[in-house]
Amino acid sequence: MQQMLAIIRQFRSVGHFLHYNMGGCSGRKRILTILLHHPQMLQKQLQEILQIQCGSLSEIVAKLESEGLVQRQKCISDARQMTVSLTDEGRESAQALWEEYLLKVQRLMSCFSVQEQQQLNSYLERMLAHWSSNEFSHMNKM
Repeated sequence: MQQMLAIIRQFRSVGHFLHYNMGGCSGRKRILTILLHHPQMLQKQLQEILQIQCGSLSEIVAKLESEGLVQRQKCISDARQMTVSLTDEGRESAQALWEEYLLKVQRLMSCFSVQEQQQLNSYLERMLAHWSSNEFSHMNKM
């Protein structure tokens, strides 16, 4: 049991480190890099990816828009919805952020060989599949 508790503590530390050192989960950097890989998307889709409230996303997007990094337009097929896309300046900024992110990932994972990375990935995939099963669906209600 002590070993299992130690592993969970390590996961908490890893999660905390990644959250605070790799851009959080819903900030400006993440929005820009998502839009880099999805050049135009509905604001609603972006909200679902980020799992944040509509108002929170609108506030962040409005700031990015005022800085000239993104633009919003009414959706052609549904005028009630807005699409969000990068401006040229936003694309340059997002590309720089993405390259910086990839360098951080390389540095973080450099303590493992390619084989060890594959093995770790395999363990994590198995663990997440297990944790995602119905057996554990009640745990978030605890």
